Amino acid sequence: MRHGWFDVPELTGTDRKRPELYRARSLRSDFSGGFASAEDYLKALDLRVAVEPVTRFTATRVAQLAARTNQFNLTGVRFDEAATVAMLTDPAYLVVSVSVRDRFGDEGVVGAAWVEKAADAWHVRNLVLSCRVLGRGVEFAVAGRLARQAREAAVPRLTGAFVPSAKNAVAAAFWEKAGFVPAGEGASSSPPRRCPTRPRHGSK
Repeated sequence: MRHGWFDVPELTGTDRKRPELYRARSLRSDFSGGFASAEDYLKALDLRVAVEPVTRFTATRVAQLAARTNQFNLTGVRFDEAATVAMLTDPAYLVVSVSVRDRFGDEGVVGAAWVEKAADAWHVRNLVLSCRVLGRGVEFAVAGRLARQAREAAVPRLTGAFVPSAKNAVAAAFWEKAGFVPAGEGASSSPPRRCPTRPRHGSK
């Protein structure tokens, strides 16, 4: 303790709401037992996913997610708050936050994506998602939203990379299902991949 390893320099809104989030998680768990399939459960949850540009207000929470998230972390690149804020005013980047709410409450900001923009392709430098919302299809909503934004900007490709680690097997499963295809022959063992800007999965 005396070395300050457990000090938290700034509390986010999500930190303050943590007891409420735990109660909602318990209610969801009880609720899920009454359905024959995961699809029926997700439909009944009335899930809403918002993918929005990061602001100076949400940058702290986004940086916190980058630092702490391991299970769903595509590349392991952990953009800190300073790097994230710098990207907000740089036209070569797009940084988005991911917020989730359902019939049991508002989860707040639970994910983020850092995207490098070019005329011929947008490249997802990293995508992270809190373990609290895994299994609800949120990652596909994010991929679909980014693909639509790229298409609206007349960009033909959305690319990304997956870097395996000892902890991100959940992200590996998403990578295989999301519609990304190998970038081409002669790629490295962890090649960038591309996704057509027409999303293959629905989202809200």
